[in-house]
Amino acid sequence: MPGAVVAVRYRSARLGGSVGGDWYDVIPPADGGVGLAIGDVQGHDTDAAVVMGQVRMVLSAYVAEGHPSATALARTSVFLRELDTDRFATCTYVHADLATGLLRIVRAGHLDALVRHRDGTCRWIPSAGGLPLGLSAEFAGSGAIDYPVTRAVLAPGETLLLCTDGLVEVPGTDLGTPMGLLAGSVAAGPEGVEDPEAPEAPEDIDALAARLLDRADDVHGGDDMAVLLLRRDDPPHPATR
Repeated sequence: MPGAVVAVRYRSARLGGSVGGDWYDVIPPADGGVGLAIGDVQGHDTDAAVVMGQVRMVLSAYVAEGHPSATALARTSVFLRELDTDRFATCTYVHADLATGLLRIVRAGHLDALVRHRDGTCRWIPSAGGLPLGLSAEFAGSGAIDYPVTRAVLAPGETLLLCTDGLVEVPGTDLGTPMGLLAGSVAAGPEGVEDPEAPEAPEDIDALAARLLDRADDVHGGDDMAVLLLRRDDPPHPATR
């Protein structure tokens, strides 16, 4: 897409059924920029996959209609609550303005977003979050659902990562440890070598996405997993005469 390169990957769970509730989406909002969504419907069965398809479609529709990020997630939560299901869903949605790099992050019980800087360092963006989709509508009752918006900036050449917990969740292990390992893998790039003498952003983020899933599958591949990467392009150089 103009202004950025995107790579996505999904892998189904090895345990249980071959379907699950993880999803990703790249959405063109009505106000420009790009919308990035990733989420996980509770369960690893056909019902989870069916609910996932509905939630993904509804969130995409609300974003495309021009609703603000927090409103789109709130309305999706109400939709899920009104379905004939007891499933809930976690989700992180990011509206990215590719011209300025401004990110608007809304999180519904899901993992934070990760940024890889041009110098090779990585950091998780701490963002205020709300309850998972479905649950927030249940506990809000007749009141408004409030999803806070966290703002950050993605500089040219930096890479944004969204993922589901299948990439980091290891039974019996504190979540901070595998999240740190994932950040290290992103820093190392698609070749798996962290070179401080060559701190440029990874050129092939598609290969990086594949490598991240392969690594997670080798370590703890029992869950389905999804990853979405976006690298913001450098601005075009002005023409010279």
